Amino acid sequence: MSKEVKQSDPLFDGHLEKDILQMTPTERMDYLLMLIDLRVLANSAKIVYKEKIKKENE
Repeated sequence: MSKEVKQSDPLFDGHLEKDILQMTPTERMDYLLMLIDLRVLANSAKIVYKEKIKKENE
């Protein structure tokens, strides 16, 4: 007899109240759009070095 495998989002790390399979379609879409927005923001982020910040503040 095999055990039933519980499927969940591989990105689920416990910060959500329920895993992706328990979400309503609206909650699931909101969650996926949030992940896309975070990925876009992370990819467009610029690296700022401390020396550049010091020069701008002087």
